[in-house]
Amino acid sequence: MKKLLPILIFTLSALFGNAQIVFESNFDNWNDSLPNDWQGVHRQFIADSVEQWTDSPEFGTAAAELINEFGAARIMASTNVTLELGVYYNVEVWVRGFGQIRTGLNDAELSDGDGGFIPWNPYVTVNSSTQTSFVQQISPEQSTSVAEVLLSTVVGTVIVDRIEVSVGVAPVVPEVSIIEIQSNVVAGGESAYKDSTLIISGTVSAAGNFEYYLQESPGEWGGILVSDFANTPALGDKVTIEGTIFEFDGVTQMAAINEYA
Repeated sequence: MKKLLPILIFTLSALFGNAQIVFESNFDNWNDSLPNDWQGVHRQFIADSVEQWTDSPEFGTAAAELINEFGAARIMASTNVTLELGVYYNVEVWVRGFGQIRTGLNDAELSDGDGGFIPWNPYVTVNSSTQTSFVQQISPEQSTSVAEVLLSTVVGTVIVDRIEVSVGVAPVVPEVSIIEIQSNVVAGGESAYKDSTLIISGTVSAAGNFEYYLQESPGEWGGILVSDFANTPALGDKVTIEGTIFEFDGVTQMAAINEYA
């Protein structure tokens, strides 16, 4: 099962100055009103929502202005990139504007029925006319020469000046309390940890077919539903698991369980 890698944000790009770069794009060269490096098959942006931005870019001669007026996520997909199984890659994005943007990956691994998409990284909110950068991680489920690095935006306009993909190190998965996951919410009542891979601990207070309820403490925010097709704990078991936070029908849940103890 594919793993979502937690967001890692840095403002000092020098941290990765010596890393091996496997893909980079300054959006300098365009064809058919689209950047040459971003015409992958999984692209959803079209020419009328991508504009060449030349107002003093900090890298090269142009940037890409991604315009999303509809609220639904839209995707930019890179040309083919060669990535190796078991390697974690840092994706650094230099951006300004007002909107939300995240990174992802299609690794062309189709055996599990997900079309090759690994779970997306969380959205980063961009709210400044001054350029900053953020870093997220991706890791393919197979070695491939036809991977596509993905950018997704929701409503707003963001200007992307440079993308750099380099070899990184395996992330440390954070351990977070269930109370923090359940009580820290954003617009719409969704957990702020949605789409993040975390470690949690608790006691099994209810169990059924392929799911159980993990209770950390009494109270409204003290428990969480876990969808787990591999493990079958009994009532009262104390367990520690690693998985990804999802929202299903308005319920915050943990699924895609990677570790169980």
